[in-house]
Amino acid sequence: MFASMKEKLKRLTADSAVYGISTILGRFLNFLLVPFYTNVFPAAEYGIVTVVYSYIAFLNIVYTFGLEPAYMRFLADRTGGDRREVFSTPLWTIAAAAGALTAGLLLCAEPVAAAAAIRPAWSAIVPLAALTLAVDALNMIPFASLRMERKSRQFALIRFASIGVNIALNLVFVLGLRMSIVSIFSANLIASLFCTLLLFPTVWRNLVFRVRGALLKDMLAFGLPTIPAGLAAMVVQVIDRPIMQRIAGEAAAGIYGANYRLGIIMMLVVTMFQYAWQPFFLQNASDAGAKPLFARVLTYFTLLGAAIVVLVSLFIEDLATIPLFHGRALLGKEYWSGLSIVPVVLFGYLWTGLSTVLNAGLLIEKRTSYLALVTGLGAAVNVAANLLLIPGHGLMGGALATLAAYAVMAGAYFFIGRRVYPVPWEYGRLLKIAAAFGVVAALFFSGWNPWPGVALAWKGALALLFPLLLLAFRFFLPAEADELRSMLRLITRKRQGERGA
Repeated sequence: MFASMKEKLKRLTADSAVYGISTILGRFLNFLLVPFYTNVFPAAEYGIVTVVYSYIAFLNIVYTFGLEPAYMRFLADRTGGDRREVFSTPLWTIAAAAGALTAGLLLCAEPVAAAAAIRPAWSAIVPLAALTLAVDALNMIPFASLRMERKSRQFALIRFASIGVNIALNLVFVLGLRMSIVSIFSANLIASLFCTLLLFPTVWRNLVFRVRGALLKDMLAFGLPTIPAGLAAMVVQVIDRPIMQRIAGEAAAGIYGANYRLGIIMMLVVTMFQYAWQPFFLQNASDAGAKPLFARVLTYFTLLGAAIVVLVSLFIEDLATIPLFHGRALLGKEYWSGLSIVPVVLFGYLWTGLSTVLNAGLLIEKRTSYLALVTGLGAAVNVAANLLLIPGHGLMGGALATLAAYAVMAGAYFFIGRRVYPVPWEYGRLLKIAAAFGVVAALFFSGWNPWPGVALAWKGALALLFPLLLLAFRFFLPAEADELRSMLRLITRKRQGERGA
């Protein structure tokens, strides 16, 4: 059984790399702008950037009316007319809606800027953001078309080209021309328009100049109900930034947003896993050994996630503050006060990944109404916890609020799943991971250091303690222990061969 399970788990790992690579690389390239911004802009100015992009994330959902998943669904089953009509109907609808929404934002630019606490000197941010929202909404259906046509290479190249343009323009505008934070939004708009240009052949190939009313009605019936869940999910992800700005100010929001982005390693791991997990569990759901397999996936993911949280938490401060070029660090010095939230952020992303495994049974049993319910619960917890914790605990309060939301969602999926799709989770092994993780965390956060002045050595010892505790707790099964020994022997032979060469 272990051999069969091992092959399926290998396939899941391979799929994670294949399906997620374009999004992962794209997010990582965008992350490279964070060190740039934090070494150029004061925290108060970067705080405005962080908050505006939070609002953009909300409006992105509204602008598309849930028509992207509707397009993919109707194209896949081909019950809604020919392919060009299925493409053009949502595209023209989004174009009309985006035009109306953007026109409204442009007409109300001044009050919108005042509501977002944008200074008059940066008032151009609102129209630039509004136009970017419209362009990105128009690009949504063509991008979905490439995915449905399995043109993954073209999809990735267009994404990377747009990101490259965005990064290059940021360097030119900010470093070369010494422009303000407004230039960040100018660069984003130009990059989105560049995407539109590259997507034009896809649009032209599929476009017809008509909208089928009956088809649109069916698509909206499918897509509109997804909006509340999408908005709730976005509340969980980004509502902490605007609340942080309102309660603690722009500088706090900037420091918080920059340090939150340092959780990128765990976020990328979770994203890669999410890309492959859904097709994996749907394909294996009917197998006799599906539930034990899913339980093993949860155990392995928890182990991997906990190891990443431990390693990154131990060394993130050293990595973020080490001088890289001209005395500049990965994170600007003004932002170092927020490094303490990074372990909490990483832990929050771990709970997100656990939720992805725990809610699989709801999708298998087609009980998707629970997804919106749990997401709404997470959103309510996040808003309430932010309002309660930020006034007294500042940056850490925001991080703890988001962690609480993710943990509550994972707990809700667990309890609902026990009734809808019970899985024999490996509770004993999960408790052993939690125990090893808890010991390392307690020692790290206690501030105790048996080797004063040799902090890196102490952190290295704590990193090594985690796997040693797992061995002491007899976490690994005999077959897994044999596999680990084989891997170690292979690595040893390879090193000996390299020395002999």
